[in-house]
Amino acid sequence: MEDNKKNSNLKKFVLFKIGNEQFGMDIKYILEIIKIQNYTKVPQAPNYIEGIINLRGRVIGVVNLNEKLGFSFNGDDDKARIIVAEIGKFPVGLRVDSVKEVIELDTAELKPTPSIIAKKMDHNFIQGIFLQEDNMIIIIKIEEIVSVEEASNISSFANDVKEVHSAMDASAENPSDEGVPAEENQKLKLKQ
Repeated sequence: MEDNKKNSNLKKFVLFKIGNEQFGMDIKYILEIIKIQNYTKVPQAPNYIEGIINLRGRVIGVVNLNEKLGFSFNGDDDKARIIVAEIGKFPVGLRVDSVKEVIELDTAELKPTPSIIAKKMDHNFIQGIFLQEDNMIIIIKIEEIVSVEEASNISSFANDVKEVHSAMDASAENPSDEGVPAEENQKLKLKQ
């Protein structure tokens, strides 16, 4: 009976680094992990919005967790990754300095957040910490860092940008003479 209770407390977490800190996020939110890609910058977006990417035809907004959590980038761009997470049915990319591994942890061993960490970042973002050998893993509540409403807004904006790009691509493929009705433009093409 005790083993069944212990097994029910086991959860998988993806471990990643931001700055010098190690974080963990429940794997249930993660769709995939990809290398950094070229972003399309978003004008007038908050600092923590890195931009948008096209991932196999899906346009996804990318949040820079360094900026969102108040850490400075302390890594190597070659190791940086985008964790594509689903927050309330909306895909959002989360840029991190590096991804370490997926591990299984006993949630019964989750400790309260020390005040020194709570002073450094919003305590609402933290579920707790795990102490593992000489490491401390800060377990984040991703749905608090990027709310469902915010994920919806980022996703909606990314789709709006996709539609604008599609319209621009379509007009580039089918240029028309400005000010000339389509019917006249067709006649001009036939004469050529």
